[in-house]
Amino acid sequence: MAAKTEAQFARGAILFLGVLILALYVWAVARLASGPAAQHSVIPQAYPTKEQAKPKREPTPHLAHRDAIRELNRAKAMSEARPPEVERFASLPSEVATLSSIAERKHLFVKFMLPLVTRANEEVLAKRGRLLELETRAAAGIALSPAERAWLDDLADAYGLDRTDFALLKARVDAVPMSLALAQAAEESGWGASRFARHGNALFGQRAALEDGGMRPRDRARDEGVFVRTFDGLQHSVRSYVYNLNTHNAYRKFRAQRSAMRDRHGYVDGFDLAGTLEKYSERGPDYIRTIRSIISRNGFRSLDRDGVPPDLAQLFKRT
Repeated sequence: MAAKTEAQFARGAILFLGVLILALYVWAVARLASGPAAQHSVIPQAYPTKEQAKPKREPTPHLAHRDAIRELNRAKAMSEARPPEVERFASLPSEVATLSSIAERKHLFVKFMLPLVTRANEEVLAKRGRLLELETRAAAGIALSPAERAWLDDLADAYGLDRTDFALLKARVDAVPMSLALAQAAEESGWGASRFARHGNALFGQRAALEDGGMRPRDRARDEGVFVRTFDGLQHSVRSYVYNLNTHNAYRKFRAQRSAMRDRHGYVDGFDLAGTLEKYSERGPDYIRTIRSIISRNGFRSLDRDGVPPDLAQLFKRT
């Protein structure tokens, strides 16, 4: 009888201990749930959660980014198609000024200018491609590295901005339509025959002080102080022209319309964009009409949409 009583007592004690342990566990869980740690759950965790540990996928490129990639690929294709003999020249060949046939002079001038403009645009589009890539990543919430932010700051400084702003940078870091560059070079240099083009590699009539390497126009009074900027090579002249349109306050309208065109069509039409350059020349509206006439008469407009044809002679519809 005593043995039976002891066994019952032991079972009761074990049951009591089990209930006590379960009660302590429930109390501890409730205490943790309502304690200080729960009240400050917004504090960043020392270790990432399972969801945070998952690698983030790169965002799908924005439509504008894809347009920039397509533009860059087309520029590269044009660059690869440039005549190899052009690379040997730092200045225009003398034949440009001596050819008696206007059609032949135009053909040689355009053949020479195409790779120069292509290369200048290629350089700008490479920067634009990276700019749009970083914008896409930032918009997706992916933090940019210190090196990437430094690159953006340097780009903003190089393009005349006092702060890094994607919208402002996109308006400036962009290519100049081939049709517009060719037409302006043709007008400002007399299709390569002008003294400034032949002796100063000046293709676009940019101004400069005499002490900065400017050439004095022969038909200007000596006290007017108007000089045409000269360059070490033709590529430098084209780069300066593109940079001028992309940064000077006089061409803000040009940049705004170019951005609008790219957003609507994915490419930029030089004929329409020429209408924003009333401040490029003292001739104003007359200058714009001249540039548009050169674009139309020589078939340059197709270059903006279709690229360079296999046979350059197809460009010249009328002479």
